Amino acid sequence: NIDKYNLIYSYSSGNDWINHWSADNIKNAINYGWIDDTTYFRPNDSITRAEFVEMINRKFEISRSSGKIFSDTVDHWAKDEIDIAFTNNVCVGNSEYSFEPDRHITRQEATKMLANYMQLIDKNHDKIMRYSDYLNIAHWAIDEFEAIVERGYIIGTPEGMLVPQGNLSRAEAIVILSRI
Repeated sequence: NIDKYNLIYSYSSGNDWINHWSADNIKNAINYGWIDDTTYFRPNDSITRAEFVEMINRKFEISRSSGKIFSDTVDHWAKDEIDIAFTNNVCVGNSEYSFEPDRHITRQEATKMLANYMQLIDKNHDKIMRYSDYLNIAHWAIDEFEAIVERGYIIGTPEGMLVPQGNLSRAEAIVILSRI
């Protein structure tokens, strides 16, 4: 299921996102400094936990840090970004010692991080119940998922699913942040 025209255009133009469905959002994200100026964005690839917290920090201009370092972020390129996100209650590690910065972030983890930063929670699950797969949302993310969906930051897939445990793509991350 490869879009051959887009692939050929990307290769010939040296830009892998200019014809992508999220191109306007990517261009704006570059202009606003949420991501670096690039012609090779890999919009359909899954985004990592480290890349996502870096985008959140840049989008919301968060910079306060506390020196928090996890055992698996000591030598990581994003250790300062992860420290900032942790310090500002955007995220926690997978344990007290581990963050798993290079693991692909799930849609529910990303939703939880955004809701944490914006201090959003909604215990009335009327919006997510419209999606057939809402029961797949983990208990630790369900109130936050409802709050994000209710505000229209996440609208579900074209198939009408939330896919909470699926990986978030780089393009989807940009589009969600753009809606806020």
